[in-house]
Amino acid sequence: MWVDRSFRKFPNTKGIVSDANAKRDGWKMCGSWPNRTESVYNAEYAARACAELSGVTKCGKWYVD
Repeated sequence: MWVDRSFRKFPNTKGIVSDANAKRDGWKMCGSWPNRTESVYNAEYAARACAELSGVTKCGKWYVD
């Protein structure tokens, strides 16, 4: 499991943002982690969780919290 985080900030947004909007200024892959206590600084940035399951990568929606 890992987290993708946008380079673009969303200072006035909370909640889900579109894939195109989150990726507009680029993004980076953070992780992967061996345990659940690791974290990504994502205040004002969009982030999404991703995992590889049986050789297939699945990612959630981009979210700003």
